[in-house]
Amino acid sequence: SWARGRALPGSDVDLLLVYQGSRREDLHQRLRRLLPGLPLEVHAYTQEEAQALAPLLARMREGGVALWGPEA
Repeated sequence: SWARGRALPGSDVDLLLVYQGSRREDLHQRLRRLLPGLPLEVHAYTQEEAQALAPLLARMREGGVALWGPEA
């Protein structure tokens, strides 16, 4: 809803993050500490996980805003 300009009070920000390296179980906690007070829903995947979930992640990217990478 934030990317589409339709956020309401209480709306969260969905953050899709694809990264290199091994799975980081502490990633969600670290992001919340870096962005305190932001209602954040983190969807974090390694590149290998993202490849396996390609159709799902393509739907998630529709209507989103790329912050970094080739689509930004």
